[in-house]
Amino acid sequence: MKIYLIRHGETKESVENIILGSIGGELNDNGIKYSQKIANFFNNNNIFISKIITSDLNRAYQTAKIISQKLNIPIEIEKLVRERSAGDIEGKKESEVNWITYESKTLENRKHLNGKSFQEVKIFFKTQF
Repeated sequence: MKIYLIRHGETKESVENIILGSIGGELNDNGIKYSQKIANFFNNNNIFISKIITSDLNRAYQTAKIISQKLNIPIEIEKLVRERSAGDIEGKKESEVNWITYESKTLENRKHLNGKSFQEVKIFFKTQF
């Protein structure tokens, strides 16, 4: 079995440097074209995909839906693969964030107020499986 990881297409928010985290987001024209290119890549290279597993966040689901329709394969929504929460900075522009405080922590423990660190996500997954 092969697993292909695909990042969602570009969003309207990312062009404006808005941090989404666990906010849904909306694909822009480039994001839609990217999703179509991914589907065409699989199709043109005779790569068989049996199922798409996607986050429930809109930007990921939109990407999956475009690929799914082109390849005629089912989508399964799984909340466990959603982006980690960025806490209080979600919806803010990158220029509004105090990155010095954030980056002063070790990578594993970096998080924004009311957000999740990589360590917390790791512990959560250990308790789930």
